[in-house]
Order: sequence, then structure tokens, then C-alpha cells
Amino acid sequence: MQFSETTLTVLKNFASLNPQVYFKKGNVIRTVNEAKTIMAEATIDESLPVDFALYDLTNFLAVLSLDDQSTITIDPNEVQIVSQDQKTTMIYRCCEIGLIKNPFEKNLSLPTVDCTVNLSEKDILWALKAGSVLQSPQIAVVSDGANLTLEVLDANNNLASHAVRQLGTTTSAAFKALFKIEYWKMIPGDYVLTVSLKGVGNFQHATKKLQYWMSLESGSKRAKTV
Repeated sequence: MQFSETTLTVLKNFASLNPQVYFKKGNVIRTVNEAKTIMAEATIDESLPVDFALYDLTNFLAVLSLDDQSTITIDPNEVQIVSQDQKTTMIYRCCEIGLIKNPFEKNLSLPTVDCTVNLSEKDILWALKAGSVLQSPQIAVVSDGANLTLEVLDANNNLASHAVRQLGTTTSAAFKALFKIEYWKMIPGDYVLTVSLKGVGNFQHATKKLQYWMSLESGSKRAKTV
């Protein structure tokens, strides 16, 4: 087996959320960060033959990068990595599955659907760049009942600098969906954001079988005015 470039991109992204990962047999992989505020799920090109776990996915990917054409064989205890010229073999040890939080315990679903927002890759990159420049800790998707905006702000400091980007019109009731900017670690692309104001947002990639669930901040709300 060889991991495709698409799969490697997903694995690198998941490692940024949590280096400890539980892989389930099949082609769906998930991870959850230590605080349980972000969960990610992707359908990959390959089908994994067994359940296994890695304590340091970042280190494992560094080993694979030594020969990007290497072939891997996986069992629950180890991953065998054979170079393209078959001159070298590396044995990478898996960890005990019980040591890793298993994000497959249950499928996630939104408790309510309060709004759906289309976010382009440009929208997301703008928010991340603006947040970095302004040193803003939060991103908000806001509706005033007629217009949608993407805002970069410090929700706990009304005197802090902030930025606003127009997203378009809406027929939804007024709401504010507030996220920590540090949670927005999605693989680049266009996303459909579905928000439950009971505490979670779901980001579904427009073209890939990839999605993220992120906890909302306590300032999120539905109201006549936001």
C-alpha cells in the first residue's frame, strides 16, 4: 500500500489537531483534539486493513517522507515501510490502541440546524490573515436578519480592532456563531458551514469527503439584534 498525496495531506492536517491517532479498519479516519472541541473526519483513497494506533503521527509522517515512494504494510503492532528500491526496510511500532482516545465511539450529528452558510476558500483565508494581523482571538459568522458577515474580533474587548467581510444576504433570523480562531485549521477549500446554536458548527468541504465539527464560544446566540 502507498498513501496518496491527498491522504498524506489529510494525515498532516489531522496531526496538527492531535498527534495521537486511532485508525479504524476501512477508509474513514477521524481524530479529535485533546480538549474535545474539534473533531475531523475524512474518507481516504486507501482501505486500511486493520485497527491500529500511532502515538506520534507527525513523527510517522516524517519517517514516510524519507522515501515518498515507499510501500507500507500495516498490522495492529507495527507498520513495515519498504523503500521503492527495496533496499531498506523500517519497522515503525504502533502503540496500544487503548492508550488513544477513540473518536469512533459514536457518530456526530447536530442537535439543531439554525443556519447554513457558504464559506469560500478566500473568505476563510481572509479571516485567518486578518486575525493574525489584528491578533484577534475569535471569528464570528453573523446575521442581522438580512445580511451575512464574517467578522474577526475580540468578543471580550469592545475596544479592540476588528474586521468585517460581507458574505451576502440571508433570510435567517439574526444570530452570531462565534469560534476560536485557533480552531480554524481546516484543509484549504470551500466549505458549507452548518451551525447549531446549541454549541457546535459543522464544516463540510465542498468537493472532498472531509468535515470538521467545532465547538462554539459562549457568546454565540440567536437574537432580534446581534
